[in-house]
Amino acid sequence: MLIALGAFAVQLAPPAEASPDETLSARQGVWRSLLPYALVPAVGVLVFYAWRHSAESGSLAAGVYLGGVLLVGLVLLRQVFTIVENTRLYNRLQGTYLEMEQKEEEVRQLNTDLEKRVAERTKQLKNAMAKQHQEAQERQRIEQDLRVARSIQQASLPKEVPKLEGWHLAPYYRSAKEVGGDFYDFHLLSEGKLGLAVGDATGKGVPAALVMSTTCGMLRLAAQSYSSAGEMLERVNDALFPSIPPNMFVTCFYCILDLKRGSLTFANAGHDLPYLRRRGGGEAEELRARGMPLGLMPGMSYEEKEIVLEAGEAALFYTDGLVEAHNPLDEMFVFPRLKALISEHDEEGRLEGFRVEELNSFVGEGWEQEDDITLLTLRCS
Repeated sequence: MLIALGAFAVQLAPPAEASPDETLSARQGVWRSLLPYALVPAVGVLVFYAWRHSAESGSLAAGVYLGGVLLVGLVLLRQVFTIVENTRLYNRLQGTYLEMEQKEEEVRQLNTDLEKRVAERTKQLKNAMAKQHQEAQERQRIEQDLRVARSIQQASLPKEVPKLEGWHLAPYYRSAKEVGGDFYDFHLLSEGKLGLAVGDATGKGVPAALVMSTTCGMLRLAAQSYSSAGEMLERVNDALFPSIPPNMFVTCFYCILDLKRGSLTFANAGHDLPYLRRRGGGEAEELRARGMPLGLMPGMSYEEKEIVLEAGEAALFYTDGLVEAHNPLDEMFVFPRLKALISEHDEEGRLEGFRVEELNSFVGEGWEQEDDITLLTLRCS
């Protein structure tokens, strides 16, 4: 047993590559730990000596035997304590090892979870990028459709304003989006007459623009063989009704101007009433004529009326985007305000200029236009 303990103690010595100081310190610790076991051979010599000379002194032999037993007992007790301490240290080391294994397992699990999350986020990022690419392509397609619709709408509106001796025309058009449903048009008719149309297709965007373009084409076709303003609206209504989408219709005010006589014959298909400002001031007059919007039902008739414009008198045609404009206080421009402004501005040439100025002053800066706006002024000069 002692030889085995000595061999185990020697194994605890530091390796050869350790520094000299470390080697010396380690060896001193090893030999100090072996010193208690060096007393055992000495006890054996004393026991042997006492046994050989026990006859001379029995008390000496008994003391030697007792001391030897105590010394061996203490060495064994030390060995027991060493084994207990080693067992305790081994258990702690084993617990630390198990704890490290548990920590490593947790780290592996965290790494696995992190890899899964990274994979999920990567997949989500790829899906988001693919969705953005698809949305970008969709926006490009919509923008292309809007450009086509805008070109169609621009082709439907007059490219230039007719220059008429003794008469002045001043149109203004502003859509709320890329395309809109408002329109105005001029038709040069026979017998020195001019057809004027102002209208509004319900809705906004591409559907309204297509309906507006179709209506303009029908009005131009009807103007080639016109008879009266009311009959023109009847023809367009009957032609538009089968092809217009459900829940859509077109309001239109159409009038025929006799350039020589100054007479204005008009019919109204559910459109906002134009205002007439007479020479000499006074309250502006409404041009009233009854009739249903175009495309709602077939076989409709439209009332016709006639007025005569004198020199200096003017008529203002408009769409509801003007009177329904809101200011920052959420107040509408409204019909009475428009009528009062037309009545107040009776100076020559002011009717054409004040309309946009008053609107911009009313809505203020940063106004987000809600609906298309079309204005047309007819003045007898």
